[in-house]
Amino acid sequence: MTERIIRASCLLLLLLLSPFFLSAQVDGGDSTTTITINDVSLFQHTTATDVSFVIDDPASPGELPLITPAGTPTYLQYTVVVATGAEKTIQASCDTTMRDGLRMNIWAGAPTGTGGVGTALAGGLEVGTTYVADTAVDIIDTITSCATGSGGTQGPAVFCTLTIDESTFANMVTVASEVYTITYTMIDSP
Repeated sequence: MTERIIRASCLLLLLLLSPFFLSAQVDGGDSTTTITINDVSLFQHTTATDVSFVIDDPASPGELPLITPAGTPTYLQYTVVVATGAEKTIQASCDTTMRDGLRMNIWAGAPTGTGGVGTALAGGLEVGTTYVADTAVDIIDTITSCATGSGGTQGPAVFCTLTIDESTFANMVTVASEVYTITYTMIDSP
């Protein structure tokens, strides 16, 4: 009797599991997954306050006027995805020529982040009396797929200095205030 129960149990177990074995051997077809990676170029210039300069009395008579900067550092932040072999470049331009007696320089610090954040170029944008308004100058190049981060001080810092241009200093005149607009643009590298 016990042998019959065991045989019956084995037969019942085999019948119950047979759909599993049959279904494991049936080809259910293929499935495809499509991934689309778009060209991505998100870019911003962060700033807590605008940069400003005050030109005032020097420490001692006979010295050039003292230039005091005010404001906080600014940063460029970007996320980029490019095609194979493609690169992006960040340029800076100014909306006007600098007044006589002054020279403004704008440049980027070393980019930080993940991926190909690019290379800061030496020199940067120099705005003097011979600068042609709205002429763009490369400040960071060789940007490939990357992300600089979005925190307050992430990405390459942007520096701005104002100096006395001794070659045109004789023509400097007083002014209550002037605004110079610096524009940062991300372009496809040539």
